[in-house]
Amino acid sequence: MNATDRREATKLMRIMQTALGILDDLRSSLTEMTEKEEDKFDDMDERGLGETAIAEAIQDAHYTLSDANQEVEEAHTSLEAAILALEEVAQ
Repeated sequence: MNATDRREATKLMRIMQTALGILDDLRSSLTEMTEKEEDKFDDMDERGLGETAIAEAIQDAHYTLSDANQEVEEAHTSLEAAILALEEVAQ
């Protein structure tokens, strides 16, 4: 890899690092939202309303948010691996 290509690789790694930060923010927000939905469902369940349509919708939202969080986590892990691979090439 010549100097021009290394500079381009370094530029790409900076962009990827920024994307990692965005994914971190997404994970944090999704985790917070998931916990809120879980708390809402627990409150409904404690009041004996765990079998209502609203409680089921809250529980479904919790599962969907949890799945989304897992997908973001996987994207984060993949992007970290891509950065490491690019670092190896750019040396």
